[in-house]
Amino acid sequence: MNIGDKVRLLHGTEEGIIRKIIDKRTVEIEIEDGFLIPVLRQEIVIISPDEDPANTSINLMTSGSFKKSSTEEDLQQKGIFVGITIEQNTSSGWIINNSGDIVLFAIYERKSDGLEGVSHGVLNNKTYAKIADWGAGAPLRLPVVFVDIIKFESRIKDHMEPLSKKIDLQSITKDREHSPLPLLGNSGILIPMEEEMMLPDAQVIKEALFSGTAEVQRKDKVKKQKIKEVDLHIEALSEDYRSLNSDEILNIQLSEFNSSLENAVISGVEEITFIHGIGNGILRNKIHKILSQYPHIKYFEDARKEKFGFGATKVHLK
Repeated sequence: MNIGDKVRLLHGTEEGIIRKIIDKRTVEIEIEDGFLIPVLRQEIVIISPDEDPANTSINLMTSGSFKKSSTEEDLQQKGIFVGITIEQNTSSGWIINNSGDIVLFAIYERKSDGLEGVSHGVLNNKTYAKIADWGAGAPLRLPVVFVDIIKFESRIKDHMEPLSKKIDLQSITKDREHSPLPLLGNSGILIPMEEEMMLPDAQVIKEALFSGTAEVQRKDKVKKQKIKEVDLHIEALSEDYRSLNSDEILNIQLSEFNSSLENAVISGVEEITFIHGIGNGILRNKIHKILSQYPHIKYFEDARKEKFGFGATKVHLK
């Protein structure tokens, strides 16, 4: 019995979708009219996906997802998201899995004495689940939440790091515009769990730089500034790093990595070493993911362990 399962009350006519696991004995169900009700697990049965939709009162949903036309699905953003909807003075949080993976999720809310578990569960691909409702008056006050996502696959080549994100919902709702939420069919604030890394197109940059006399002069200037080693430790990149959270630190490090890689390609550097440290391996894994898709690289490898230990990657450029 998981969040997103379609269920029917054992001693009643209501049907709905499991939106929250309250405890070992109780779940929260969203019934057809949108109301959320707590129900004992022993009082519900799961509706089989093979059951005739004509015999059910909720025929638009399957495992928490709306049926969409292929054209409508193609237009939606793909990936794993946190969605925030606001109606009057109440806000609702959603986990949206518009990807091809099964995901396990856990949501925590910051309290004065630590973190409190809000919701957890498993989502099949193309499904969503409600996290919680916040606020019931004005002004609307929203918490800071921590979201952990693990992608599940039956067989993988190597261990995958969990996707983790700290989200200040109060700030997010002020700064971001509303947009269509995948699968839900309404608008809200969409927060991607995976930030897409834009691979720098070095060939376009080269053509723009070297297309005239002024550009050739710039090329010569760049060549004099060849960088062989780049230290990505946050202490080397920011003076106020102690005030940054983990997401901000990672974004600064990846920005420095991307710009250094672009400059290396433009200036004709054959080899460049990125010193990323060991840590939890997230920065190293993201760097290797980008390098594996980059078109101007011969290959990359761990740098000399005598000099850098296990915390550096050496890149050989074409």
